[in-house]
Parts: sequence; structure tokens; C-alpha cells
Amino acid sequence: MAFTHGVYVEEVPTPITAVREVDSALPFVVGVAPVHNLPEGRERPVNQARLIADFTEFVETFGGLASGEDPANFGLYDFARVYFTLYGMSPAVFVNVFDPETHYSTVSGESVTFGADDQAHLAHRAVSNVVVKSQDGATTYTAGTDYTLEAASGTLTRLSGGAIPAGATVQVDYQYADPTKVTSAEVIGGVDAATDTRTGLELVEEVFPRFGKIVGLILAPGFSQDPTVANVLIAKAELINQHFKAMAYIDVPATVETPTEAVAFKQNFGSPHAVFFWPRVMEGNRPVWLSLHAAGLTAKVDWGNDGVPYESPSNKELRVTGPEKVLLLQEANYLNEQGVVTVHRMMTGWKLWGNRTAAFPENTDLKDAFIACRRMANWIENNLVVNTWQKVDLPINRRVVQGVADTANIWLNGLTGRGYLLGARVEFLERDNPVTQLANGKVVFRVYYLAPPPAETITFLLEVDLQYFEEFFERR
Repeated sequence: MAFTHGVYVEEVPTPITAVREVDSALPFVVGVAPVHNLPEGRERPVNQARLIADFTEFVETFGGLASGEDPANFGLYDFARVYFTLYGMSPAVFVNVFDPETHYSTVSGESVTFGADDQAHLAHRAVSNVVVKSQDGATTYTAGTDYTLEAASGTLTRLSGGAIPAGATVQVDYQYADPTKVTSAEVIGGVDAATDTRTGLELVEEVFPRFGKIVGLILAPGFSQDPTVANVLIAKAELINQHFKAMAYIDVPATVETPTEAVAFKQNFGSPHAVFFWPRVMEGNRPVWLSLHAAGLTAKVDWGNDGVPYESPSNKELRVTGPEKVLLLQEANYLNEQGVVTVHRMMTGWKLWGNRTAAFPENTDLKDAFIACRRMANWIENNLVVNTWQKVDLPINRRVVQGVADTANIWLNGLTGRGYLLGARVEFLERDNPVTQLANGKVVFRVYYLAPPPAETITFLLEVDLQYFEEFFERR
């Protein structure tokens, strides 16, 4: 050690670590995107998690809809439109499982006629393996000599000097990209043991390692109504990366026609990490899955509270023209009573209506029964993981233990001071930390907290007070 003489000051690291708050409602959405409409030569992302900031970026990455295409076949496009444009939220993570190379249908002998512009238009876009024959089928024409093909739009152009007569009618065999061929099993996905490659919902495990973001909501629009998909959505929401928790937003099937049937479907599930929605909502004359709008509204409410998910999205206005089926208040409340979220209008504007997770009514524990309380618990847990991770593997001594507790307590006190919690504290208790456990490198902190439940029921007790008659005489 160098010789010193005098007074010296050395800085040591602050035991209280700066807190980074994690995303509360970041959606992870798996389904079908119109990648077949991307320009030729553009990459078509299939089974790749992509973090998207806005609707323009979504269309550039996953494609837009062509005229005449049914948006109901492209759940990712519908979600992006609702989330980014109707609710103005950002970002979201998307996984497209639609591959035009493998999801296709075959057309034989489609009859088309070349117009005055020497063009003929097939009934479908994103075509491949095109064979053009004369109307009687006797002659097979040659691409590049007799005609050209724009595969993306399904447009044939007759070449002058070729064998196809002007104004001719021809027969065409071809394959076209068909999003309806995507199966629930492909949305669920899996892990290839040989290559360690993930697909479908399994890609939720890659969001944090790739983007440093924690998923808050998991959806599969157009597929979540399948019980098999719903169960996997729930399983993923309950534990991501062995550390994080989220919520699965699940739709009741569109074929369900009554509240009783909706409840019967929901009763197959009971996880506090699941929320069920029924019925679909209308945008003009088109039905859209309610879960899409619920995700956008959830994120919007969180955004209004500095990203803290303590407030319920219930009784907040949806960007819809109404529900597919208008419910009486008693029907809406029956759904709520059985753990199904719905849509209701009391005076003006259609509102999301319901506070309960799928665990209710069997599970009445505050943190599991209310959506807002469950999401708040998820968010607190996720934050604690992220903000104390740097303490892992430090020596177990008083300074480190106190630093962990102080960091968490300061953060929780801040949430309490802003009204997001009614109270919270972190304690390091002897009963939770026996010597044998400490000697094995394991430390336990006990977190006490109370998130405010929603004021689901407000009651006025109206009573006649006859003493007000006495005021007649007191004022004379």
C-alpha cells in the first residue's frame, strides 16, 4: 500500500439502488398477419418476436390488408389497428405464425378473361405455382413469353407477340396464401429440441432477453376462444422466464349466444391470471374481439397513472359502436358475478364492465379476485425481480441485506405516497431466515402491501328523518 499522510476521502457505492419501473401492460400477441401482402423480396417474419412502436411500423413489418380481404382473418393486423390507432398506445410485441409458403389453398381451372388493358385478375392474391392454359385446356402458355405474373396481386398481363389472343379467356391453376389454414397448434407453438428454436406462444420467453421488456398481457386474437389455446395462454401468463407474471386476455367463442353459455365456457378455467371477455364488440357493422379493445383500454388507463396498473379499466369508455349483443344490466352483472368481463352502457358511451378474474367466484382472495389487484401484484413482483437482480451473489452481510430492504421500501413508500398503494413495507425476519438457509446462500424478504380494490359497489342508505319538521318552528 502506498504511503499516505493527511486526510483522504473515498466514495463507496450507495446501498440504495435506483429503481427502474417495468412495463405494466406490454402486450404479447400471437396470430396471423398479412405478410403475403408485403412487396416481393421483403422479408416475411414468421415465428419471430418483433417489438413494434406504431401502426406504420407494423404495416411495414407485417404487411397491410388488400382491398376485399377480411380483417377477421388477420388478428395481428386488427390488434395493431385497435391498439395503436384507436387507443394510441405503444409498444407491442407481435409473433406472426402465418407462412404463405405452407399455409395455402389450391385452385384448379379458374376462368379469367383478359381485358382491354391486357390484364386478367385472379380471385386471390399472393399466388404461386401458376399454370395458364387455353380455355379448352389444350394449350399451356409460357410465363415470360405469353404472359407475365404479378404474384402479390394475382394479376396476369398478356404479352403482345405471345400465343394468348387479345381478350382471350383462359383457365388458371394456382396456389394462394390462405390464412385460414393456420391452426391452433401453430399458435401454441413449441420448442424444437434439436435446434432449441421456439415458435408461437413459446416465443414469449424471448421477449425479455431480446428487448429488455416484461410482458404484461398475452393475447391470441382469433384463437384464444379455443380452450387448448386458452390453457396455454394462461400457463404462459402465470410464469414467464421462471420469474415474471402477466395476464392472459381470452375471448369467449363467438358462437356463444347467451350469458349462461358464456359463463359455462368460462367455468372451465379458474386462474387469477386469466380474464374472459364476452360478447364481441362492433366497429360499424363488423364484429371485433373484445379482448383487443380491452388490451388497448387497459394500457391507456395504466398510462394515465404513470404506468402503474392500480386502477381497473372497468367503467371506462371503449372505442366501439356497441356490443354484438346488447345486455341488460342484470345480465351484465350476472356475467361479472361469474368472472366474465363484458360491455355495458348506463348513460353515454359503451364501457368495459367487470373487475373480476377467472378465479372468481371460487377464489375470493383480494389479490386473485380483482383484475386490478392481480395486475398490481404481478407488477410489484416483476419490479422486485428486476430491481434487486444486481444484488444476487453479493455477500450475505448486514449492509447488503439492509440495502435490499431499503431500496424496496423507498420504492414502495413512493407508491403509497402517490396513492397507488394503501400501504407497503419490506421486512427481513428471523423466522423466514433460519441459519441453515442462510448458510446455503438463501435470503428471504417478506413484503407486506395493500393495493386498493375497485369501488365495485356504491350504496346509499336512504332514511326519512322526521326531525326536519322541527325546523318549521325553529325558524319562526
